[in-house]
Amino acid sequence: MSDETETGTEVETKSESEAELSRAWRELQRGIAGMAEASPIEAFEIASIVIDAIASATTPEEIFAANESGPADMADYLNERLQLSDARYAPSAERYRKGTLGYYVVFDAYDTNGEKVTISTGAPNVVASIYRLQRLNFFSPDAPFPIQVRGRDTANGTLYTVHAG
Repeated sequence: MSDETETGTEVETKSESEAELSRAWRELQRGIAGMAEASPIEAFEIASIVIDAIASATTPEEIFAANESGPADMADYLNERLQLSDARYAPSAERYRKGTLGYYVVFDAYDTNGEKVTISTGAPNVVASIYRLQRLNFFSPDAPFPIQVRGRDTANGTLYTVHAG
């Protein structure tokens, strides 16, 4: 093999790699990583939601029910209108990274009763949508944005998406 061929192969491999890294979703993923690093979700932050509920419980039933009071699942709010007010990001556990952005979002919203809810998901379309809405300043704790979570069944489970509410 000549140097020219080797160089040509290296250049081709390098440019393919650069093309992959410059894709829009890769840039979005790097942005999410930056936000996750800049203001990481503290390990106790999510647990504290449950601990708060346990600490304010007055009956054994409330104590045991509090164990289920952490961030809600996307399925709990399927097709409901929410007012998105805040979002935080963290790296997904290694076992949840395949086929995803590698990050999950914990977001706060207000339900139709005006109650604050916290929802956690690693659904790539939802993570990406909320990230873009946040980066474009479409919501804040003082100015929530109306969304609706939708889902459809696929061969790999439910595909969750976010739409204007």
